[in-house]
Order: sequence, then structure tokens, then C-alpha cells
Amino acid sequence: MRFKIPGKNRHIRLFERVQVAANEGDYDIFDGGIEHADGSRDTMVLFGGSFATAKGWIKAADDKAEKSAEAPVANTPATEAA
Repeated sequence: MRFKIPGKNRHIRLFERVQVAANEGDYDIFDGGIEHADGSRDTMVLFGGSFATAKGWIKAADDKAEKSAEAPVANTPATEAA
């Protein structure tokens, strides 16, 4: 997420994904800080990890949502009247 500082040629960066050449998809790395008009960055926070538990929760939620979207809607008095 990036947002501009009013009246300045700078942006605040929060939770921006960092591309790392050696990263084979094992880790996700994010930063936060200030991005200047020339594209240079002052990183104040840098964190990362595999986030395996969070990715598992998200995948389970996505699978559940997909499954419920595919499930047929039961005939109820409200749907029969329509």
C-alpha cells in the first residue's frame, strides 16, 4: 500500500512486497518506509517469512468459499415464491 504525503513528492510505503532475486517463492518479504520522487527508498521496517500458517488459513477459507458457491441453493418458501 502506498499513499502520497500531501504537498510533498514522497510516498509512504506500508506492506509493500519486495522482490528478491534469490527468493524461489519460499519466503515473502515486505517493507515499510518512504519512497522519494527519484524512486529511492528509506526503508524503516523490513519483515518476512514463509507465512505457512497464514497461507494455510487463507487457502482453507478460499476452498470453503468456492465449495459453498458451487453448492446448490435449497428450495425454501422464499425462493419458491420468487
